[in-house]
Formats: sequence, structure tokens, C-alpha cells
Amino acid sequence: MQIRLPFHYDVEIFSECFTFYKLGMMKSHRDYDAWLFNHGGIFMNEAYNTYLGRQGQRLRMEDYAPLLAFSPIDHTAFSSDEELIAAIVGILSDGEYVMLEQGFESPDPQDPEPIRLHETVFYAVDTDKRTVCHPDLRGGVFREQEQTFEEIVEAHKRMQIYYDQHEYFARQVKETHFAFSRVKVCHEA
Repeated sequence: MQIRLPFHYDVEIFSECFTFYKLGMMKSHRDYDAWLFNHGGIFMNEAYNTYLGRQGQRLRMEDYAPLLAFSPIDHTAFSSDEELIAAIVGILSDGEYVMLEQGFESPDPQDPEPIRLHETVFYAVDTDKRTVCHPDLRGGVFREQEQTFEEIVEAHKRMQIYYDQHEYFARQVKETHFAFSRVKVCHEA
């Protein structure tokens, strides 16, 4: 089975990943241009990183309403790897996107944090190939990347280890994303 939801790589603002993902999902909404016009403040921090937001603050999840609806999922609720993958496939089958924070091994063996977290959005699945598709930033450009079910399971386990070791972190990220959520583009006004 193959499922592919609309995802736009041609958004008007090049920004950090979690904003780019949301814009990529929202762009198919008929009110996207009006939303962007009314929420399109751009600011730059002291490290010269550019963000979408207002008055030097990144947009929070509620700022994306009414175009996106986020439903958090307890990332610790899965008793098996198969349940996690079934949840992801089920959400995509329902026509909704999956946002999942994943843990990746740091490429630097001297890094004091051996696990780095990165949020991803899944918008396509191929159950025969056992892969999902998500945007990945390589060389300054977002491109489609495939990830195997096995890679998702391992990255999910690393994320849970990180959360167990950094209990405060799960509470801090909720302003911009959840560890695991389903996302619906709200086409009905």
C-alpha cells in the first residue's frame, strides 16, 4: 500500500525545520496566503538564523490554527515496535500527517551529548518497501528522504532514552512541537 499526502517544498520562507514542515503541510490550504500575510513576521537571532514569528519569538503551535490541528500522542504508549509503525501507517491512512521527534547518534564521538533530537514530518508511506518519506535538509536545501521502518524504530528508541535522561526537555519543546503528534490540515472553515 502506498499513501502520499500533499507536501510543498516551495514555501515562501526558508526557516528552521519545524516551521518549514508546518508551512509545507499548510500550503495546500486555500487560506494559506492570507495566513502567511497575517503571521509572516520574520526575525533574525544573534547567530544570524532567520525565523518566522513576531517580536523575536518563534511561532507556537497555536499560531498555526485554524489551518493545522495538532493531536499529541503519548510517545511511550507503544508496547512493541509493530504498534509504533502501525500507528504511523494508520495516521497517514487517515489522511493526516505524522510529526515525530527522533533521536540520532551524534556524528562527533567527543560530543558530550551522544544523542541529538530532530523533529520530522512523515507525509508518505510505502508498506511494501517498509519506508516513509519526509523532508531532509542537506546542503542548505530541503529534499525528500526515505526512512525505513527499522530506522524509525531505532530513532524512536534513542529519543525515548534522551527524554528519560533529560526529563525537563519534553516539557520545553511543547511550545513548538510535541514528541509525537498527528497533524490535520483543517480544510473546513
